[in-house]
Amino acid sequence: MKDNFLPIIDSAHLFGNNCELREESGMTQEDLLKERSILSTNVADAGRAVHFSQQELIKILDELFPSVTKVITDDGFYNKGDEGIREWIQKQLIDNFEPSFLRGFLEDNLGLDPITFMNVYQLTSDITFLCKKTNECEQEELTRKHFQDKSIFKKIVSKNRNLFRKHYGEKMYKYLFPSIDVDFPISEKSNEEVFNHPLVEMVCDYQKRKGNKSTTIQNNTRYPVYRFFKWLCTVQQDFFEYKVNDLPPGRIREEHLRDYRKYILREINEGRSELGAKKDFQFVKGFFKKLYLLDLIPKNKFNLIPNIKAGEYKFRYVPDLLTLESFFKTLKIFAREETSECLAFGLMLFMGFRVSEVANLKWSAVDLDKQTICFERKGGEIKTLSMPTIILELFSSLLSKAKSETENVFSHNPRNYISYLSLRFKLYSMLSNWKNNEGVHLFRHTFSTYIANYGVSPRVGMYLTSHDSIDSYSKYVHKNQEELQRKVDLIKL
Repeated sequence: MKDNFLPIIDSAHLFGNNCELREESGMTQEDLLKERSILSTNVADAGRAVHFSQQELIKILDELFPSVTKVITDDGFYNKGDEGIREWIQKQLIDNFEPSFLRGFLEDNLGLDPITFMNVYQLTSDITFLCKKTNECEQEELTRKHFQDKSIFKKIVSKNRNLFRKHYGEKMYKYLFPSIDVDFPISEKSNEEVFNHPLVEMVCDYQKRKGNKSTTIQNNTRYPVYRFFKWLCTVQQDFFEYKVNDLPPGRIREEHLRDYRKYILREINEGRSELGAKKDFQFVKGFFKKLYLLDLIPKNKFNLIPNIKAGEYKFRYVPDLLTLESFFKTLKIFAREETSECLAFGLMLFMGFRVSEVANLKWSAVDLDKQTICFERKGGEIKTLSMPTIILELFSSLLSKAKSETENVFSHNPRNYISYLSLRFKLYSMLSNWKNNEGVHLFRHTFSTYIANYGVSPRVGMYLTSHDSIDSYSKYVHKNQEELQRKVDLIKL
């Protein structure tokens, strides 16, 4: 039994729009869909047409991560579940924590859900680090007296008005000083304007039903639209009589949005981030697109307004096969539901699914006989993709273990499951000693990069990753310096 997979880690590394058809492609939506037909994928490759059957596409997918597939299919792992995680936490984190008098506080909270405990551990580490910095001493030299300064706790606890940190910060202080009353007030919200425009709320509710996280909705819809509406009410004479919550979107004309675009460009000249400005403007356009899709406005007048240009590429270190093997070994040892978690993370790694697509997947979209999955991609487009053999086997295994028929493959509450997978990804990364600061979306980048490294043409890569343009596909392909050097050496030979 492989039950001793408990790597030592450095605890300092614990937790630290819609894709549109590009004008330059010169293709209609109909042409693009025909090109992507799974029955006859016609791909331009060095000036010649290459035809891939479904079996050939499956073969490509099967050969991307062969060693990871072996790990997933290996029945020799002993699953320890949450108790195994707590055992690991005790040995690797608590027993080595300094100052030692705080180990009792951590042990008192070890019965919490492991992810909740790790947040307590991080809070304890943050307070300890600030205490060490304030007193200019080593961590093991700290005494209880050093922690008596409430201002240290208040500085950490009040950050972001976090009630969790308030509760456990007070609990930690009470553990150290039982006889001292403590109440760490959370900084009050400023008298900022509450933005709850009815149409914005309808779009946000729609996004919630689609499985988007609250923070994503806040950053990608509510805040950018509030900023635009506030600008209209402040700058545009047509809207002086309105407040942001009663502004009528039907009165917004194309020239208003073009003026707002000019305003954002001036902000960029004054130092605003190009990428942030570009995304905010795209989110505003995306808001009106959603209003139109939901039949809340008669037509979308803003499609032809050009986006703000800015470079979007960000290099990411995608994991190598050994790191991926280690991740899935850890998952098999500590997962609560091994088969479903292997399938959920497998869909992201082996097929490039987004976490929201996994969480919202329904059994009606899965055809085990044809070995295909039909689902709604980002932007509302329906896709049908072949699944690699390992994913087919995991679906079959999960279906055979199901106690009753359910509509959703993984959870009746997709939003909660998105959060669960995101946090489990961080937990398994930590347990497998993968010093990774990225989120679970990194698996989509990994899939795209391995597809490109396999040697298929960009058009095949676009099809397999469901990207609508070379531009968007290229942002997910990452070549490190060593890989580039190997390519240069081959050219020299």
